[in-house]
Amino acid sequence: MKNMTQEYDNIALMRRFFQEVWNEGKEETIDELYAVEGESHGIGDEYEKGPSAFKQLHRVMLQTCDVHIQVDDVIAAGDRIAMRATIKMQHKATGKELIVIGGGFARIQGGQIVEAWNGWDFLGALQQLDLLPQDALAQALQGSLKPIESK
Repeated sequence: MKNMTQEYDNIALMRRFFQEVWNEGKEETIDELYAVEGESHGIGDEYEKGPSAFKQLHRVMLQTCDVHIQVDDVIAAGDRIAMRATIKMQHKATGKELIVIGGGFARIQGGQIVEAWNGWDFLGALQQLDLLPQDALAQALQGSLKPIESK
């Protein structure tokens, strides 16, 4: 029964993280729920290690978009969480509504996220912003997408 309680607690922690951090914009919740040694993979190397780096991503996202995340599914097993969610954003500069589907996995220890693996469709978001052609993936795979020139 102890394991079930841990799993329910971890699900509640993850739901709270998304609600408070993203939907309510509470940066202080990152300090509480994201371990000092925590890592978050799949969101860019500059945002990967620790709460301070994650807060940089949080600030950029909230400065550029109005964000609402709906957690669609959560499954827990031991100290692991798997979740699927829908991000609805309004890009402030363009007014465009964006929908990003994705999710990931997290490992929880001592009431904090110690590791997370993210898989969000940011390619789709760039296409919704008209920053990439709709067939960008096909073009890239075929070698016909023009590379961005280095500065």
